Amino acid sequence: MGKTRNAIDDPPLNNRARQTGWPVLTAIALVVACGGQGRDAGAESPEQAEGLELVAGTALEQRAILLVPRDGGVAEFRSMVQPAESVSSGRTALPASVEAHSLGRFVVLREPDGTVHRYDPQRDVLTRQGRVEAAARWSGDRSRGLYFDPQTGAILLISEAGLHAFEAGESIQWAAPLDAESVLALTASSGGSSLRVLRPDGAGTPAVEARVSLPGLIMAWGRQGVFSAPNDGLQLIDLTSREPAATIELPAPVSAFVASPSAHRLYAAAGDDGRLFAVNHYTGERTAMGRVEARVEEVRSSLFGSFLLLRTGEASWFVSVVDGQREALESTWRADLPLGLPGGRVLIQQGDSVWLWNASHGSRVPPLGSSTTWWLPVQWRAPEGALARRTPAVTAISGEVTSDSETVETAGAVPSEIGADEEPPRAPPAAGDAAEDEVPPGFYAVVGSSLSPGGIRSLAASLADAGYDTQVQRYRDEASETWYRALIGPYTTRDAAEEAGRRLRAERGLQAWVQEVEAAVLRSQE
Repeated sequence: MGKTRNAIDDPPLNNRARQTGWPVLTAIALVVACGGQGRDAGAESPEQAEGLELVAGTALEQRAILLVPRDGGVAEFRSMVQPAESVSSGRTALPASVEAHSLGRFVVLREPDGTVHRYDPQRDVLTRQGRVEAAARWSGDRSRGLYFDPQTGAILLISEAGLHAFEAGESIQWAAPLDAESVLALTASSGGSSLRVLRPDGAGTPAVEARVSLPGLIMAWGRQGVFSAPNDGLQLIDLTSREPAATIELPAPVSAFVASPSAHRLYAAAGDDGRLFAVNHYTGERTAMGRVEARVEEVRSSLFGSFLLLRTGEASWFVSVVDGQREALESTWRADLPLGLPGGRVLIQQGDSVWLWNASHGSRVPPLGSSTTWWLPVQWRAPEGALARRTPAVTAISGEVTSDSETVETAGAVPSEIGADEEPPRAPPAAGDAAEDEVPPGFYAVVGSSLSPGGIRSLAASLADAGYDTQVQRYRDEASETWYRALIGPYTTRDAAEEAGRRLRAERGLQAWVQEVEAAVLRSQE
């Protein structure tokens, strides 16, 4: 069995509290199968990543908000930084839909009769994926998703790699995509609950008898399952060894949790008084974030990680993970809204309209559009010049972000309050670091992630000596920490990068995950 952590607690979080001593999780060590080194306390702090780049290295202007009419019609693109600004419209007539989900480059639409479509907004192409029963439930991440029927065990898995339909053979309590071709499912039978890896060809791994409760999610790029523990806290399952990895104790039963966009942290709500915790799922370290004095039914992260959105009964909440600020949101809670945008802004629904709410200024008028539309974040490459504007650059000073008189080319007018989810300009690179400034776009097999560059560079050098094309990528996560990744590639397709990952596992025992890096078109002025 794994290790057990001690519980901690924290006093209530005051409304709009800005706690100067609010703790942040400590750094974790190099996360690669072959081991590595952590942060050297005496080492010089790593440099910050360049420009307003997001967690996964994608520039802000390569994201957009897709508006899909719920009653059917053509889709519309809105600027991520200026949601009132219409950028482009599609031509394909989309069907009426009762559900819509974003999977990065495409969205999934479910018609009232259960017909499921995949819509690619970049190519403006609608493709029928199949049909699901009314009881089917949705589960997905940022690149793949599925519908599962709890009673029949039927599963429809949708990803960029294609479509897979298969049967679990028994009732399903919960399921989530493990990769482009397999699913992790919590199944129920007369013998109790079991965790199983299911594949469309019928092959699978032996079931793991699981003493876990819902909710659940998959972390560590498909290598770890996280569930609510039967007692208070979280239960971690190693999906490689199919064994319990650790139990992270919390002072009350977990009611909801979510992964951060960078996948380095979990944010969990526990107890009927809504106590909030930030958890490093690698080390078990956790930080109390106060409470909202009500049971949290759902929690979601903002797109780039600087704040959380909570649902407590009929109420919605904004909670900053940086300074502890808490605000009640007058918003209807649904699958797509409220939606957390960069700069502490939130799209909310009030009545028949969607509004832009700001952590500093509250709601803005006029309304942005109708609530009879789905508002979905998507990855998108705007037509050249469509969004180009000149706006103030941003400089980080002592943890506070301020604007200066220099300008950068970026996508639309950046709001004056830039959150920790966006990356401030860094100092000029040190000698020998130029390769980390310009990572070519494409798909990569990622074999390591660390706060310390030394182990990552050594790993990349070792793989380069073995004949692999390697890169080192620098990026900042939602807690404003700079991470280094060892990348193999680039490859032109996700399938090619996944094949490289399989080869790395077979030849060198390295666990790799696939990451797409797009062209870093947003640059700061030096």
